[in-house]
Amino acid sequence: MCKYDNVISLGFKCETAFVIEAVFGKVESNLFNWVSQNDNIDSLIKVLQNPDLLMSEGLEFEEYNAFMYKDKALGFRYHSKMETDILNSLQGQEREDYISKMGEEVTSRMNYLKNKFFSKVKSNDKNLFIMCFNSGIPKDRVFEILEKLSNVIYEISCNKESKLMVVFEKNFINKINITNFINNIYKQHNNILVETVSSFSSDYTQDFKYNDWLKIYKKLQIFVDNNPDYKNNYKKYSKKYRLNYYRRKAFRRFLFSQRKIYKYVNDKPVLYREYTILGKVFEFKIK
Repeated sequence: MCKYDNVISLGFKCETAFVIEAVFGKVESNLFNWVSQNDNIDSLIKVLQNPDLLMSEGLEFEEYNAFMYKDKALGFRYHSKMETDILNSLQGQEREDYISKMGEEVTSRMNYLKNKFFSKVKSNDKNLFIMCFNSGIPKDRVFEILEKLSNVIYEISCNKESKLMVVFEKNFINKINITNFINNIYKQHNNILVETVSSFSSDYTQDFKYNDWLKIYKKLQIFVDNNPDYKNNYKKYSKKYRLNYYRRKAFRRFLFSQRKIYKYVNDKPVLYREYTILGKVFEFKIK
């Protein structure tokens, strides 16, 4: 039996979403799953209180930063569906139009996820909000942040049995005296849980501590019993599996791959489909 209707990531790290996928075999699209927040905890609290702040000042394209779009109002960064081969093959106004088109897709997608997120918050569902607490945040702000988040989650949740679970790295939480503080918050709203993992994954890998997370989910009775294959899901996230996966992917690309690119003919962009077969490249014009 599961205690919660929805498990909702509040981000800081993509690890929360990766873990949900590893344990349950899939992860539902959610507003903060893949948002790069850095240390913008104040922006997170503001947008939870006022959803209209999201993208209220527009987006700024950051080619140097994994082709992401920066939210000018909040400082968040959103992944795009941009095809880098197409972007790099365009010039001038065509390139600007493509960047604008991809920005419109990001805006549409994030607005959809915003509405989906807050519809669950305002429903009668019992939600569990999970946040990986960024160890880079100054220790003297920890208690202030937790209290604000706890209050905001309580205020915006229609179901007052919804809870906020904050996950710390063990080394970080050992340096702060958090027990008495959490007990005081719990007396206020009865809505905050604190858990730990030995360490978070790095920003560029998925080497999270699966067993630590699994213990947390089992302890809280979150969906695990409904998915008897959860132990098999982890193999996708092991270092050995990922290494072999990328080797196989590179070999398949050598055998056969395809992509779309623009080439300029008489100063006009023409769309081509490029095939690589056994290392040899062939191009065909797309009419």
